[in-house]
Amino acid sequence: MSHKDPGPIPNRWLKCPRKATSLVADKFLAFKTPLGSQFNDKVPEESRFTPSMLFSFMKSMKVKLGLWIDLTNTSRFYDKKEIENMDCKYVKLQCRGHGETPSLDQTKTFIQLVSKFLAQNPLQVIGVHCTHGFNRTGFLLVSYMVEHLDCSVEGALYEFSKLRPPGIYKQDYLQELYRRYDDVEFTPAAPERPSWCIEEEEIDYDDDDVPNAQSEPEPNSSSQYTSKHVEKGKYLNHFNIDSFKCHNMSYDQVLLGFVLVAAFV
Repeated sequence: MSHKDPGPIPNRWLKCPRKATSLVADKFLAFKTPLGSQFNDKVPEESRFTPSMLFSFMKSMKVKLGLWIDLTNTSRFYDKKEIENMDCKYVKLQCRGHGETPSLDQTKTFIQLVSKFLAQNPLQVIGVHCTHGFNRTGFLLVSYMVEHLDCSVEGALYEFSKLRPPGIYKQDYLQELYRRYDDVEFTPAAPERPSWCIEEEEIDYDDDDVPNAQSEPEPNSSSQYTSKHVEKGKYLNHFNIDSFKCHNMSYDQVLLGFVLVAAFV
């Protein structure tokens, strides 16, 4: 029996760590998107990561995964029925990535969703993933910790980076978090990208879907920034300085790159 080609696996997915080393804030498991069995022909056996593998892991830890939040900008990676068949609620909160941080509305929706779920199911945990489980996932988890757990931005970033190293590695995501919850002047420089993330691509798409050049950015997302909004990152004494390094490319150069690519798509 033939199966429809699911398309390519996401860029940089194979060597990306599957999941966080432990639960973030004792309630959230951050992980990269699993790929359904339809991708098995494209993924070496030792590199596979399917929804059933994640549920088997949670079962071995005697932890109930009750809510699964998918932040990716596509629905082709796996069948959501695989999640729902495991007695787990599946929610799609589509965040584009592609240089856009989650908007204020998306952040509010996420925080309300997880807060309500945890209030009703205090013994269960929540799984959250984007394509790689770092930037969009980290952004929303940090936002939750700041707004709902009264953490500082610095403390929430440290919690996430400790369990999902190196944490959020996109400068514009860090700037937006500090702009919302602290002072953008104090934004630390983003950590060096992990080795699995370094490829020859000049533009770093979070999903393999090419962004629509005509679509409007989400309100209050970082894609609306111009040069006057961009502040130079500064180190904070409480951060491990060795783990944070400035990138050679400025944020304005990155924005220009997106414009040039969109013009030729």
